[in-house]
Amino acid sequence: MRYVGIDLAAPQAVACVLEGGRPTVVAGAPARWTGTSSESPIPLLAHLAAEAKARLGSADVGAVLAAPAYASIAERRALEVACTQAGFAAARVVSATTAIGVACTFTQRPESATMLAIDLAADAYGLSLVEARRDVVEILAVHGGATADPLSAVRATLDRMLAEFDLTIGEIGQVAAAGDGLRLPAAQQWIRELEQGRPPYRALPPEQLIASGAAVQAAALDGAINALVREVLPIDLGVVTAGGQCAELVVRNTAVPVGWTRTFTTTVDQQTSARIRIVESRNAFASIGELGTIVLTGLLPAPAGTTEIEVSVDITADGRITITARDLTTTAVQSMTLPSAPAPPGTGGDEIVAVASNPVPAPPPRPAETVDMSEPQQNLAGDRVQSSAPGYQPSQRILTAARNHQLGRHEATYPHRYFDRLPTGPIIATVIVLAILAIGLARGGVIVLGLIPFMAVVIAGWRWLPTFLESPRHALARFAYLPVRGVGFDSRTAQLSLFEHGAVIAAGNRTTVFGWDTVTMRQDVVQHRYFGRPSYVTYTFKLSDPSGESFRITGRFARPDVWAEQLRRHVAEAQFPRAYAAVSSGAELTFGPFRVTATTIAAHERSVHWSQVEEVDTDRGFVSVRAAGQRLAKVTVNALPNHVVFLALAQRLRTEAASHR
Repeated sequence: MRYVGIDLAAPQAVACVLEGGRPTVVAGAPARWTGTSSESPIPLLAHLAAEAKARLGSADVGAVLAAPAYASIAERRALEVACTQAGFAAARVVSATTAIGVACTFTQRPESATMLAIDLAADAYGLSLVEARRDVVEILAVHGGATADPLSAVRATLDRMLAEFDLTIGEIGQVAAAGDGLRLPAAQQWIRELEQGRPPYRALPPEQLIASGAAVQAAALDGAINALVREVLPIDLGVVTAGGQCAELVVRNTAVPVGWTRTFTTTVDQQTSARIRIVESRNAFASIGELGTIVLTGLLPAPAGTTEIEVSVDITADGRITITARDLTTTAVQSMTLPSAPAPPGTGGDEIVAVASNPVPAPPPRPAETVDMSEPQQNLAGDRVQSSAPGYQPSQRILTAARNHQLGRHEATYPHRYFDRLPTGPIIATVIVLAILAIGLARGGVIVLGLIPFMAVVIAGWRWLPTFLESPRHALARFAYLPVRGVGFDSRTAQLSLFEHGAVIAAGNRTTVFGWDTVTMRQDVVQHRYFGRPSYVTYTFKLSDPSGESFRITGRFARPDVWAEQLRRHVAEAQFPRAYAAVSSGAELTFGPFRVTATTIAAHERSVHWSQVEEVDTDRGFVSVRAAGQRLAKVTVNALPNHVVFLALAQRLRTEAASHR
């Protein structure tokens, strides 16, 4: 079988193959696919299939199709189906930015280089960070989305991505871009700024760059060339749990192939079946689409939280996803390959793709219950783990602490990265102060020595004044973190390790343990701006346990956007059910200035019914609540202990109040 690489979003849809070591167009169409749901790609694909078969002299032609970087798993599966319906013998979908990175690597063959691959359309963008080594292409991260202002969005995303990997634009060896959005003068100017005087990529024309990269991957499938491309998962994959939240199975930007296992429990007494909904999500509180459902039947009736259900996910290198649910008591198993059609509410197990292996006869019939699940304790050994900071494993001291506190399965370890590169700002400031001091001592001048405190004020103002002017109230609130113990001078060996039921932080000779069900978390995550443009993100978390032990975690730990989301998810999953049960039984819970009951929310001597609450919003480090046309309160996020639990509780109580109107 011959494979062709296809780009439907080029100015004119094209299909390419490698001929003589160069990408060559073998089929073209006079139009392009805009990607809208109302427009089918099948006619264009059928045209390309017929032309490619005629040009190659074979009826057995497969397709490697480039899709937008932000395309969901379900959308990629739909494109594969469209390819086969259009006449291609087989199909595989890759990200457009991955194709760009592959094309650059194939044409330049660098010994080692870090690249930026940019796909800029008129109404969307894609961005990938690529590590290239001759015939090996590793995608480190992929981001993208549809937006009315793709240029601003991609610039902000790039800033966050560089901060996440602790890189500067000067450390990027190559910038390659494609897409009709590059016609804008502002976009062209931005690309020149990124190149910083380096020669621009000109080995392939931009309109053929994506199709050429897909053609290289097609040639690898044909066996014509030896190339290895390691992709990442473009979006979070999770399970809907109690409270309507999404418990992640695999996080976005995890390298594939990968296997991961999590264990859950039932939440209803005498439950005999569990409906396990697999979703794509962007955070712990909302899914963007349901991929499929596993209905596991034959559970032995038992109290809530007793029956354990193990959910495993396996993702192959070509993107095939298999989900398996196993009852650890009866060993009954159900599995499915995603995406699959969601099961209608209230249905049984007939929709499952694979029938149960080693099934156990079900107990006497009861009404089928389709309920969500929450997570139990789990042992350290025997789990497959994909660390979010590849190559880093917890120290033996951390593993011992986790065992002693029964924290369960290890999930990820993040090293402190203070010494990854020199702190140029403090070094320059120190040199200036020492130079002034030397001049003062040499001349004996009191006035010159008096410049030291003046320069200290200037340097501090240069560093902190923009942040203060941006939001004085928020900047002052950050002083609350200063007395809290942090990594300090032990940053070289410090580690943050996350486990199924808690976190362990090792710094110097001290090891601090926090359990998800008892920790109090305060957070400060802010997207800062410089002259109105997004510039960088700061991360500060304060974890406290009931004994008073506290620790400050900052963005100096590797991949802060990943571990920050994991901290929030774990705390919400562990504490939301208890908080909801408390208010449902008549208790009042306090979150900073907010007092929450099942029917009302109060702040600053004012109380309103949940049905009057119009908005609970988090923006730029502040939480605001609007009710009855007025703002009830606006406070900094770090003023709310367990802010994520408050948000989940507010969402649930608002929904219930609206349904009772």
